[in-house]
Amino acid sequence: MPLTLFKRLKSKKKLIAIITASVILLLIVIGVIYYLWAESGGNTGKKVNLMVYNGETIDGLSSELSNLKIIRSQFAFLIYLHLHQPPTLIAGDYQMREDLSFSALYSILKHGPTDFSLIIPPGLTVAQIADRVGQIPGMSSFKFLQVAQEGQITSPYEPVSVRGTPNGLEGLLGAATYEVSPNESYVTLLNQMIQNFNLQAKSLGLNPSGVYTDNLTAYQVIVVASIVREEAGLNSDRPKVARVILNRLNDSMLLQMDSTVRYAIGDPPRAPNLNDLKINSPYNTYLFKGLPPTPISTVDSYDINAVLSPATGSWLYFVVVSPNGQEAFATTYQQQLQNEQLATSRGLNG
Repeated sequence: MPLTLFKRLKSKKKLIAIITASVILLLIVIGVIYYLWAESGGNTGKKVNLMVYNGETIDGLSSELSNLKIIRSQFAFLIYLHLHQPPTLIAGDYQMREDLSFSALYSILKHGPTDFSLIIPPGLTVAQIADRVGQIPGMSSFKFLQVAQEGQITSPYEPVSVRGTPNGLEGLLGAATYEVSPNESYVTLLNQMIQNFNLQAKSLGLNPSGVYTDNLTAYQVIVVASIVREEAGLNSDRPKVARVILNRLNDSMLLQMDSTVRYAIGDPPRAPNLNDLKINSPYNTYLFKGLPPTPISTVDSYDINAVLSPATGSWLYFVVVSPNGQEAFATTYQQQLQNEQLATSRGLNG
């Protein structure tokens, strides 16, 4: 190869290398400038509420932060998180602004929400609700339970017989998600829960002075609904379970519901044993006829509707016969024994 041509090729390669390096350097400079622009934010945007849910990841949250215009760049924010220890996300409501700097956003996420999401599903006792309240910073499960049980806060559904008793508000607090501020008043929170239940009950046609299925009072409807909640695994079985309870009441039979006994012994995560079934408590429906004195848990629309519109049938017994919680219903005890054998054959405890 002629020397002149070799020099030309060498110079050309050198020029390409210089251009390539210059382009790369330029891209790096642009990237750094872009990152610094995105990271700095303006911190002067309008206020935005951000809801963080249980189990949400910071990577998943970054998309929502971008959609709400809280951050200028999702990609740049993910780089920022790789350079810093990602904060542990706490579910709740966060008050932020559009166009936040990454450092300001990081600080807000690290310090936790302005309001905390208190999730109260159906099936909880007041004591279990108190435990959840106690998990909110600045709140005490003991103080919440104390206020709930001292009798100053009442529900229009409470009969005179239970008003002011420790279990007076059992089953009368609405199952819902509440936004709770740290150090929020227990009175305010309890009144909000009672009001929520009242609205739910009213929407289902229930009122404190009404008389309903099989001459049940509104309060008795709630008591039966709470047993349905605990005894039925599937929504489709709830009207049938309600019918069994009503049939037993009408026939002056003992209800013999395990759920009421569990309530009497503190709601342990197990079935009652033979000693439990002998406990001297008005909630022991193996010993005392009729309904227990109060509901045994929070309820929802499925439970109340099951009592207001129970299935038609002469059933007196039921048992779980499927892993998905489906129950078999029987009119005679002999049929019940057959269903229990089926449950046992499937590895289920009747």
